[in-house]
Amino acid sequence: MKIRYFIKPRAKDLSKDVKVYVSLRKGDFRKEVATTLLIKPDCWYAKGECTRNNGTVPYRSEKEEYLSNLRELLLSRQAVITSGKCDVKKVIREFSSGVKDNDGFWGQWDEFIEMKARTVTQSRIDKFNSLKSILKKYEEINAPVTWSMITIDWHADFEQYCMREGKTINTIWTYIQALKAYLNHALIAGWHTNTEFKKIKPKEEVTPQFALTTCEIDKLIEYEPKSDRLLKVRDSFLIGCFTAARYRDWPKIKLSGVLELDGISYIRYVDSKTHTNIAIPAHKKLLEVLNRNPNGINTISNQKFNDGIKMVAFEAKLTRIVERGNDVASIYELISTHVARRTAATILVNKGVDYKTIMKLTGHKKLETFLRYVRIDDVTHLKTISKAFEW
Repeated sequence: MKIRYFIKPRAKDLSKDVKVYVSLRKGDFRKEVATTLLIKPDCWYAKGECTRNNGTVPYRSEKEEYLSNLRELLLSRQAVITSGKCDVKKVIREFSSGVKDNDGFWGQWDEFIEMKARTVTQSRIDKFNSLKSILKKYEEINAPVTWSMITIDWHADFEQYCMREGKTINTIWTYIQALKAYLNHALIAGWHTNTEFKKIKPKEEVTPQFALTTCEIDKLIEYEPKSDRLLKVRDSFLIGCFTAARYRDWPKIKLSGVLELDGISYIRYVDSKTHTNIAIPAHKKLLEVLNRNPNGINTISNQKFNDGIKMVAFEAKLTRIVERGNDVASIYELISTHVARRTAATILVNKGVDYKTIMKLTGHKKLETFLRYVRIDDVTHLKTISKAFEW
């Protein structure tokens, strides 16, 4: 049986979504049926009978999965379909609604997570799990979540609940991004018809963060920890300060991984989040730490590490008052694993290294995100502007 997908764009308005149709042919059998998949005409590639692969199609992978799975289902039932013993419209309707349609909002959650786990990183799955956790708590004091209730008004109520739970605006938006991904997938699959959730727009805040100065890093280097555990914590943190690597990538930076290129020593590793190859110079300060830890370092849980680095910062007398989010306190009270990465990026900016070079090291794709990430000190700011007027 030959299966072909196509659309029937409206000549008057090409900006509106249209249905994708499926054509079935075998011998004298001919059938054209509308699916539940909606798409904008300019996002459809007619020759390939698929969505365009140009980065402009929202949730392209979910749409392609829908078309692929439907094709497999129709082929598996072609004998009864072509004999007239099976209603094609009913098959597509059942496929689109899913066998668990009456299970409500959470009925397809596990299926969705299982599908996502094949294509996204664990950190992304963790965000979906965090969303489920907060929504379950929300349901304990509110009505159970349903497909149709996710609107702008519901979002305002959910946002207020999260803020009462001590969540920041950025954290709340992370929840909403995960929720919209689930809702979009479910809408494409035909599990619900609510499109009001698409009107929910981001509300992000730039939370004040801090980085260590070179003098404060020197204090950490000079500090002699009282235990092997704190020595490991201190050295691990310094690796982050000297490489801009993410916490979970610190164990990848080892003495045995040092390579040579035109007389320059460097270490290459794969970023655990972006899956890109990162090359970092094995400079003198980094090598001093690696020589003390020739077998590399093993990370512990974030919470345990943060407790340890706070102790190290306290004993190293890092007492400068800083801001992190809504908190104002001494460095030793607020320092965490992420401060190391931010410190590396900030030092490089203040030393005059161009943004593109640093972004290649940190893995940032957007300049706007990167600029929120670093802190340019006043001296560098004034010197840079003054130099511009020297001629």
